[in-house]
Parts: sequence; structure tokens; C-alpha cells
Amino acid sequence: AATAVQIKPVISINVLMVKFVDQAADAIWTAAIHPPKRACAWDQVEYRATQLATTGTLLRVGGTGPLDMQWSEEPNWAPFADKMSALALAAAQAARDRNVAAIKTVGDQLILNCEACHRAFKPEIPTQNIITHLSHAVPLAEGLPPNCGDK
Repeated sequence: AATAVQIKPVISINVLMVKFVDQAADAIWTAAIHPPKRACAWDQVEYRATQLATTGTLLRVGGTGPLDMQWSEEPNWAPFADKMSALALAAAQAARDRNVAAIKTVGDQLILNCEACHRAFKPEIPTQNIITHLSHAVPLAEGLPPNCGDK
């Protein structure tokens, strides 16, 4: 019989949040406020939403931070992570459909989920001096166009 492989986290949940979750979610929230006008900009929103969906799985694994494994073992942790993934997948679909109303609705639900999780697990929301250097104004490392000239 095959044995399950234990997946071990390699970064803290804080690093995952600041460098992945924040970046991906910001694209969804930005699209809700400033809807993309070009297909390539919608494609970027879909791309980031798909990244956000994946981070929900990573959050369930835990992290290397001092409370990360304790948090990931709490019964309320997985539902927050799973809901974030589900909402992110809905945002990806809304981006494929070029549906601004759906992006706004999902973005609002995403904020509520994020805030509820932070109230339960990390109300102070510090970044521990971790900053992100990415901006929506610079070309993405993945080779996607820089906002496609969409201002």
C-alpha cells in the first residue's frame, strides 16, 4: 500500500500572505474598482485569481512561522482557506466571462472572508517587515504584459 507523503511548508504563512495572497487578491479588488478594458488585462486578473485559489491549499499545509502549525490545525482554519480558494476560482471565472458585477461581488465576499480569518487568527495584521516589491505597473515575471496599456 502506498503511504501518504507528508508535505512540509518551506515558508511562513506571513510570507505566503504578503508575497502571494496580497498580490493575487489585489488584482481582483483592483478589477472591481477599475474594470479592465482589454482582454489581456482580464487575463491578468484570471491569472492572479488562479494563483489565489492555489494559496488556499498552501495555507492548509501550515508554515514555518511560530504559530503557523498551530493555526493550520485549528478547526476553523481550513474553512477560511477553502472559502478563499472557492472565491478565487469564482473570480477567475468572472474574469474569463469579463463580468464586472461578478468580480465586485466576489471581491466583497473575499474581503469579508479575509477579515473574518484575521479576526480569528491574526487581528493585528503585521507584516513583520516583509514588504512586496511588485506593482501592477511593472511587467510580471511570468511574461504577461504590463497592464496592457490599460490605465
